[in-house]
Amino acid sequence: IYKVDSDSLQKTLEKFLLQTISFHDAADETFYHGLILGMCAVMDNSYRITSNREAGDGRFDIQMLPLNKRLPGILIELKAGKDRSETQLEDLANVALQQINDRAYSVDLQAMNVTSIIKIGIAFSGKRTRIAAERQNIARKRSISSGLFSSENSMRIGMRCSIFTKLPAELSCGNKEKRAPVA
Repeated sequence: IYKVDSDSLQKTLEKFLLQTISFHDAADETFYHGLILGMCAVMDNSYRITSNREAGDGRFDIQMLPLNKRLPGILIELKAGKDRSETQLEDLANVALQQINDRAYSVDLQAMNVTSIIKIGIAFSGKRTRIAAERQNIARKRSISSGLFSSENSMRIGMRCSIFTKLPAELSCGNKEKRAPVA
């Protein structure tokens, strides 16, 4: 997922579907939603996983908010159709990815200062799947915590650390390292 390698992810998912589900299971989008949500649940030690919540101008299928800001946020939109050709399945995956962008599902992750978001559109037809994916990197906003006191230009200040709500790690109260004043 982190490499945004949709071909590898697609092959792995199709192999899983072929080995585990019955063609009777693969009925509609709700089945696939539960399946993918369950697969995402194994990452709950690294992500806060939510399903079918409003964001932007719609409701995403699955959102994964990283608990560690070094990890990317992940948005997943699912589509399902019966008896789709390979071309139709690829088009459907692209529609799912486009929906993430058109409806601005990433707005909540951006508001939570997530700086990299992987967007994944997955289309299903029976045990076949196609995936369209992209990474969006968001420029950090300049603020006291990321601008004046960035890791390159930080300085130790004689005030209580608790007056700042978001300090970079090198400025946390527990850090005893001294920094030279910025000229």
